[in-house]
Amino acid sequence: MAAEALNGVSESETSRGISMPLPVFRSEYAVEVEPNIAFALMLRKRRGEKTQSEIADKLNISYQQYQQLENPRKANPTLQTIAKLQKIFDYQFVSF
Repeated sequence: MAAEALNGVSESETSRGISMPLPVFRSEYAVEVEPNIAFALMLRKRRGEKTQSEIADKLNISYQQYQQLENPRKANPTLQTIAKLQKIFDYQFVSF
């Protein structure tokens, strides 16, 4: 039930644009965050002070398409998009 609660709150807060810290392990029982939620949180953290429009321009996609990448309910990035994001942010979101 802890995983359902953590994922539900994380998805709700993230999709509403509320900034959340990345999860930290603080007990002896780890609770996994769903991949779509973790990806959206990592992407927002990596974007930092840059706007979504700035990143969308670098990816050569529309602002609305980039918004979907940061929304855990709508994000469904292709491997090509993830590879571009990794180059832009110099951060490895996934291993190929």
